[in-house]
Amino acid sequence: PEYFLHFEVIPDHFPNSVKEKLKLFSSASLQLEIGIQTLNPEVADRIQRKLNFEKIKENITFLTEQTKNHLHLDLIIGLPGETIESFGNNLNTLTSLSNSEIQLGLLKKLSGTSIDRHDIEFGMVYSDEPPYEILQNELIPFDQMQKLKRLARFWDLTYNSGNFKRSIKLLWKDMDVFQNFYKFSEWLYEKLGTTYQISLNRLAELLFIYLTEVYEFDKTETAELITKDLTSIKGRRIPPFLREYITDVQFESTKSGAKNIKRQIMHL
Repeated sequence: PEYFLHFEVIPDHFPNSVKEKLKLFSSASLQLEIGIQTLNPEVADRIQRKLNFEKIKENITFLTEQTKNHLHLDLIIGLPGETIESFGNNLNTLTSLSNSEIQLGLLKKLSGTSIDRHDIEFGMVYSDEPPYEILQNELIPFDQMQKLKRLARFWDLTYNSGNFKRSIKLLWKDMDVFQNFYKFSEWLYEKLGTTYQISLNRLAELLFIYLTEVYEFDKTETAELITKDLTSIKGRRIPPFLREYITDVQFESTKSGAKNIKRQIMHL
């Protein structure tokens, strides 16, 4: 019978015997959550996480190129001593290694953890309401932290969702992923005023406007790419705003959205 398994794994520890077994799993049957948290050695040492970057790079490359496993890579915003530039470098590096999901999450002060020992030195301020997310620290003031929180939300809606697998990458095209997506997220929030209850068609329309008006990409080519993304799931219709640019092009839906693992399938 069909199955879907999820494991949390250590990024720099994949024995060859395990690697050989991972190759055997069929598409979208196995999800591996890899808690990277940070790729900054100094920050990693501060939060007591071993960081063998060469091993991490080797293993993520192996999982991406030689298995059909779905990867879910975690990065944390607001770690003690992590600058915005350092976090941006983390995101740039991971996107260069894999096309899989990269979950961007704000640091949380969980009960029983030792993160509180950094509170005074790094000016860590957390919400007193669950899930106790960080509000600011000495390197990232409150307003900036809110912008990063919005960026994480829009990243999830666009990049992680798999709904814009091809078209979202036009935002950077071999350039700085973080800086270009940051500008897009600020523009999105200016247009929407919210990060929730945004329809897929509305999000697609705003991406189309941004790519064709801000970046000045060709409208027909951009429309075709977004259409390919949206119609990769059976049953989806081409949004009205794209129809004037889509004429003789026919798109075949190759994936079914019926399974409860549609998000993973979108990244195949």
